[in-house]
Amino acid sequence: MVKNKPLPILRSLVLALLSLLWLQPQAAQAYDKLYESGRYRVLKSGGECGLEISFYGSDLDKKSAKKLKVKPKNLMGYLMIYRDTRYYAALFSHKRWFTAQPSNIKIYFDKKRYKGLSPAQPKPESDANWRWSFMDPADDTIRKIRKGHSMGVSFQVAGKSYRFNHTLKGSSKAVRALKRCR
Repeated sequence: MVKNKPLPILRSLVLALLSLLWLQPQAAQAYDKLYESGRYRVLKSGGECGLEISFYGSDLDKKSAKKLKVKPKNLMGYLMIYRDTRYYAALFSHKRWFTAQPSNIKIYFDKKRYKGLSPAQPKPESDANWRWSFMDPADDTIRKIRKGHSMGVSFQVAGKSYRFNHTLKGSSKAVRALKRCR
């Protein structure tokens, strides 16, 4: 008489599934999150540290929000600032919301124009986003984020203007976390 041994087969199947569940999140997360509070995150990836500032639908001015029909909690884009001498900052906006590449991009601190941006060459890993990079001493940009009261980003898409505005409350803690990152 031959006995069925489903238990060892079942056990090995469960162990294989558990190992896949454990390995998948580690492979997907290619960065370490060092700080997160509200719209600010400090990330470390491949020896580089960066400060990420998120822009949501609630940050859009009322005209822009009506044009796009967005909800206040929708993530629209983000500004990423790296502490690296070769590459300073990048601004990303989701292609889901802006179907054509925006132009005439400007960053404002405390309602004063700071920087006009030029589009960067598209990178394969940013297929879901439009991306611009700008070269400027990172310390100057970081100082404006730490000491400023408000920040704005404006651009045009197909002749329509969009503007994000938000306060920089809580940004000084994020900047401190970025400066501690090694």
